Amino acid sequence: MASMRPAIVFCLAFACVHPSGKEQQEAATIELQSSSEVSRHDPIAQHTVAIADPDPRIGAFCTAVVLGPHTLLSSARCFGDKDKIPFAWFEQSTEGLPEEERFISIPIRRVALHVQYQKERWDNEDNQLTQGNPPTAPSTPLYDLALAWLDEAIPESYTPVSLAGTQADLHQSRLVQAGYGCLDPVCEEDALQLHKTPVEAKAIFPQAAYVVLKSPAARGTCRGDMGGPYFQVSSESVRLVALSSSSPRLCEQGILGESLVAPFQVWIEQAQQNLERGDFKKSNLVQIIDFDGKS
Repeated sequence: MASMRPAIVFCLAFACVHPSGKEQQEAATIELQSSSEVSRHDPIAQHTVAIADPDPRIGAFCTAVVLGPHTLLSSARCFGDKDKIPFAWFEQSTEGLPEEERFISIPIRRVALHVQYQKERWDNEDNQLTQGNPPTAPSTPLYDLALAWLDEAIPESYTPVSLAGTQADLHQSRLVQAGYGCLDPVCEEDALQLHKTPVEAKAIFPQAAYVVLKSPAARGTCRGDMGGPYFQVSSESVRLVALSSSSPRLCEQGILGESLVAPFQVWIEQAQQNLERGDFKKSNLVQIIDFDGKS
């Protein structure tokens, strides 16, 4: 891989609302019981990237996984705000580096979304789960997928993720949620650290490409940001199962409704090929957001 010129090096700040001391202490105890830091030697860290705005008032707002030398996979909901300028944020080895040089960023130039993605449909599903209704399948897939294209190659310490197949037995698998950032003010102090949280599949709807997952502890799924990956982990491999799409309201309950990735493998491959060929035109498969200024 060709050498990479750093686009911007920065350390992010996170603006969060501070809860009361007692509330923060109680919630933090729950958080520490349900999630753990990810070391740079963990295969999860080699696949997982933060998405951030260099403006410290915004900081990191999503997480993504590496698909190829120039492509990331994340949630479409991460790219709906044109006031946020997205950069892929890669963590380097921390040995011998000052805090402000732990991360290097590369601008995200373009994003390919599924043409049938509609944010409002995800909001409706969130509302159903928030109200405590039994999990039901959406009438059709929600298409919350986005491929992000970087002009510069990713660092060599990162590797593309493999997808879990459509036949993977998620009920019997060890599943882990991973992500930077935090959906709750309680974990703001560790927002610069990649965390992983064990989860279990409660309901799976393959035809709708939708899975309902639950954490062993309340607030257990508040670590990480939108677009963060769910991995199927074994002693032999780490494979991508789903992407985070749910709202902070659901993480408070420790339950999340998320996008399964395997049913979209063909679309992902075709969209990735379009980006690699430089075909950035809207088609019957993708809509393009160009962060050079036009969409």
